[in-house]
This record gives sequence, C-alpha cells and structure tokens, in this order.
Amino acid sequence: MKRLSISTIAAVSLLVLGGCDKGSSGGGAASASASAPKPAAAASSAPAPAANLPVKGPWEAIKITFTKKDPDGSPHFKVENTGSKTVTVIFIDYWAYDAKGNQVAHKDLGFNRSLKGGESDEISTSGVKEADSWEATYHGIQFDGDAKPTMDDKRAPAKRAKGAP
Repeated sequence: MKRLSISTIAAVSLLVLGGCDKGSSGGGAASASASAPKPAAAASSAPAPAANLPVKGPWEAIKITFTKKDPDGSPHFKVENTGSKTVTVIFIDYWAYDAKGNQVAHKDLGFNRSLKGGESDEISTSGVKEADSWEATYHGIQFDGDAKPTMDDKRAPAKRAKGAP
C-alpha cells in the first residue's frame, strides 16, 4: 500500500513540476526546463477553456454591455468573448446620450488585453457631464495569431442614434 501512495505522490509531483516553467521568473530548475521540449502528456493535460464555444466571426465574437456609471459620469462596460478564439485587441466605440436621447459625445478606446474564449473583463472611459446613458460597440478586432486586426469603420459613425445596431 505504501508503494502505491509513494508512486502516486511522485507522479503528481512530476505533473506539478512540469507545469511550473510557464511564466516563472524563479531560478534554477524552472528556467532550465523552459528550454527543454515538453512531453506530449504535459501539453495535452492543459484544459482548453473555450473548447465548447463556437468559432465566431469578428462581429459576433464580442458582447459589450453597459454595467454602471460612476458619480463622476465615467461609464463601465463588461466586455465578453462569446467565441472560442482568443482576442488580443478590440477597438471600442462609446456614445453618450442625454436624458432626451440626444447624442452628447462619441469616444473610442483600444482594449489591448488577451481575452480567451468565454472570458470577460471590464473597461471604462472618462465621463461626460451631460451624459445620462451610454452605448458601445466595436469597429476593430484582432484574434491571437492574426497578422493584423479586422476593421470596419462603418460600425463607428461619429453620429449614432440611441439604440442603433
């Protein structure tokens, strides 16, 4: 019985140590093993978080939702990757509207964070004093491995009616 538990501990230790070279800035063994090829078992043991998500095109992959407005008027948005491909850059456009629904501002801001399939993050922009509500969309996106972003400036007009697609 003792032999089985020692073998199990040894196997688990090897798996744990095999995964320590990613992003490790420690010394010795981790940096030495970083240059060595990884065994096939270690590479395949990493879970694929987006495996069950569909592959989506550039204009269906991201969902941007207004979440709150700070007392200073700064809006916050939830940015969700609903597809399976990792997104590395998003060019987001924001429109601010007054209480009557008239546009009072248009802003754009780049989102330069890696967002894996199924993940979400939050982004905010500076407030506009007369803004009562905010809407957002994006006119550019780059997926991991793409040489350049996919852009469609028609998705980011300077003037946009409240509730427009």
